[in-house]
Amino acid sequence: MKLFQWLKFLKTPPPEKRVRESLDSNREKIYRPRSVVLKRESRLKKSGTEATDNVSQSFREQRRHERYSTEGMDFQAKMVLSEEVDIANMSIGGACVVTKRTVTPGENVLLDFADVSIDRTLKCKVIWEREPTDDATEASSRHYQTGVQFQEVPPYTLIRLKDFMRESGVPDMKKLEDQYLSSSLRFKIYRNRKAFMKYPSLCPVKKISLGGMLIETNQEYAVEQRYPMALYLADKNAPIKCTGRIASQLPVRDEQAVRYDTGIEFLNLADHDRAHLSKFLSHL
Repeated sequence: MKLFQWLKFLKTPPPEKRVRESLDSNREKIYRPRSVVLKRESRLKKSGTEATDNVSQSFREQRRHERYSTEGMDFQAKMVLSEEVDIANMSIGGACVVTKRTVTPGENVLLDFADVSIDRTLKCKVIWEREPTDDATEASSRHYQTGVQFQEVPPYTLIRLKDFMRESGVPDMKKLEDQYLSSSLRFKIYRNRKAFMKYPSLCPVKKISLGGMLIETNQEYAVEQRYPMALYLADKNAPIKCTGRIASQLPVRDEQAVRYDTGIEFLNLADHDRAHLSKFLSHL
């Protein structure tokens, strides 16, 4: 028993030695060489600055230009939309097309026939529009009948229109029974002929910068799609024309209908239009 206690006493250091070792170890942990401390602090400070710079640089890349609010300024942008339509009937003076979106009588639209024989875009004026029937269950499935009148058709295009009607339709001898004036012989198109109608759509601008804008639309657009656009500034000068890329879109619900906040990026902006826009923004 005495031998065991003696061995245990040899393995355990004296109290004074344990305290000294503890103090030495703490001293080693706390007091490091000055050069090491300065080097470590410099490294931490440098890495922290780089991280902050990276975040700021990333933010600047997303927002390259300052944005300005234009709500309440009656600032509008015009988008030229394109929609595939069905040709119900037509004559040498105009046509009746079936659309999914409503248009306003009196508007000017463009009509491109999906036929290689008619290689000219026709200028048209919307004369009338019939709303969908009551049996339509959903607004998305509604179709509108729109009557358009051809404007300034060249003689050679008129000949091709006649050939197109004879090949794709049959004469419709039935007279129109409505308030609209009668026109020349009308052909009912039966071969499911298509056309592309381009028409303007005015949208209020909520925010704008030198690189793009935020507009409010009443319909959904596919991101990355591009549309011809014109900006009508409050200074009453000529509109700024460019190509607009759909960058983002978020639904905004109100009590009346679903609308969308649509982000637009300006593309193909001419130098004089950019200078005009920059001057306009400097007064906001």
